[in-house]
Amino acid sequence: MGRSESQMDITDINTPKPKKPRWTPLEISLSVLVLLLTIIAVTMIALYATYD
Repeated sequence: MGRSESQMDITDINTPKPKKPRWTPLEISLSVLVLLLTIIAVTMIALYATYD
């Protein structure tokens, strides 16, 4: 509490908060959906290619 404004400004400048891009639930669900659709598509192509 005994810090002046100049000291507070220096500490604010010297300690930037690291902003890591985190996956939102929407991005996770869309990525899972795309992955599942890709697996299904590859499976269907493989089954069609080996179908007699």
